Amino acid sequence: AGAAESSSGATAPADEIIDAPHGTRITTHPEPHGSPAAHAETTAPPSAQMSATPDSAAAETVIAAIPGQSLQPAGATEKQFYDAAYRQFVNGDYAGARSQFQAFLEHHPQSNLAPSAAYWIGNAHYALRDYQQAIAAQRNLITRYPDSAKVPDAMLNIASSQTELADRKAAKQTLEELIARYPFSGAAEKAKQRLSRLN
Repeated sequence: AGAAESSSGATAPADEIIDAPHGTRITTHPEPHGSPAAHAETTAPPSAQMSATPDSAAAETVIAAIPGQSLQPAGATEKQFYDAAYRQFVNGDYAGARSQFQAFLEHHPQSNLAPSAAYWIGNAHYALRDYQQAIAAQRNLITRYPDSAKVPDAMLNIASSQTELADRKAAKQTLEELIARYPFSGAAEKAKQRLSRLN
């Protein structure tokens, strides 16, 4: 993962996140002119990459979120609904992706994909530079899905948001807690690297 220039001029690490259901690596960091960007490096085989196939055609029908109303696209399966929201994130429509993932959670709160949807809501807030909401969303994931494999990555993203908010003490505490709770996770390895930069 590279580094991105924060609005304060300090160098902050880009967040590299992997969405396991898709095998796609996303590196999210702000661009120099203030618009967030996500760069996808697809590691999945071509057959698993996001494309409009007859089986996923319904996922292409993405509805716009209407305040106070969230609807699942007609005829879309649970996975197609999730994939449509994920595709919006990858394409840089962070606000649309956030709304779609929120709608997904309303319709499928017990889904195996629900922790991932909650995780991407936090990442969408981060990409939009709404760091307080990013922290709140990732904490929501940790509270609602404490046994999820996404929890260590959510903690890492909380620390990233805390760093962006210039709260180094909180970021350090979050990273230390992550390492203590999930010492063998990939997120813990990244946390160790970030801690060394914060010290």
